Amino acid sequence: MSLLFIGMSSHDIQLAHFEIHQQKDKLIIEFAIDYDDILSAHEGSNIELKDELLQDYIRSNFSLSINSIRQELSFENMKINGDHINLIGKTSNLDQAITTIDIENTCLLNIEGHSNIVQFSLYEKKRDFLMNKDRTSIQITY
Repeated sequence: MSLLFIGMSSHDIQLAHFEIHQQKDKLIIEFAIDYDDILSAHEGSNIELKDELLQDYIRSNFSLSINSIRQELSFENMKINGDHINLIGKTSNLDQAITTIDIENTCLLNIEGHSNIVQFSLYEKKRDFLMNKDRTSIQITY
């Protein structure tokens, strides 16, 4: 999928959402990002947004480690839902119980006032974390 967006951000709250949950033996990360924010993050008004561009951006700005082992994510095709871009990332098969999760997240933090909400739904517990330029890493223990 390829889309050409021209323009500047038209919303007043700079926020992206990252929802993490387990599905069988994988962790699933659902990314919801405003496409105007992608324009701003790339510091250009004309950008051709393709799956590969968004995936490369996320790989460069978001990392996930489980039990101190960095996870490579595979991605499903992005979808446009209104003003948001949705993309799903998956880890490879997990062969052990999760005791710690480390997140490094600088997605869109070059935008003034931008924040990211990271939500975990694991082991029947929901936890939310706010990440911004002052907090780019978190560690969760189970």
